[in-house]
Amino acid sequence: MEYQKVISPRETTYRYIVKPGAPFNYIVLMDNGVVKRLVWVASSRAWQTYYQGPRDVCDSYGKCGAFSLCNASAASTSFCACLNGFSPASPAAWNSRDTSAGCQRNVGAATDRFLLVQTVKLPDAHNVSVDRSITLEE
Repeated sequence: MEYQKVISPRETTYRYIVKPGAPFNYIVLMDNGVVKRLVWVASSRAWQTYYQGPRDVCDSYGKCGAFSLCNASAASTSFCACLNGFSPASPAAWNSRDTSAGCQRNVGAATDRFLLVQTVKLPDAHNVSVDRSITLEE
């Protein structure tokens, strides 16, 4: 399979070209935002899911809002938590499991400092740029 990246002024598109003899593939974008890549398995005469995303609840952009962390391993009622020194921006919404407003800084903290936060996935950037000089493999 050959992958290609196509960049135009309005969008960046990824596509792949299937080589002759390769199994049939198709990609579906479902109404809930899930994307699936399915592959035809001739021996079982059925479509098998090869890839599905987002992979977990924390892959949904903005799930927990600003200044918070999402933990996919946490109980289903507590995926989101505020960073140290922050509290829910809307406690009523937070208690109703709407964490999209995120967290706000606690006022009156004695000192400001940086804290180490380990094993987190950085969020997608709102204003991203494309480095046209690298290949898809890079």
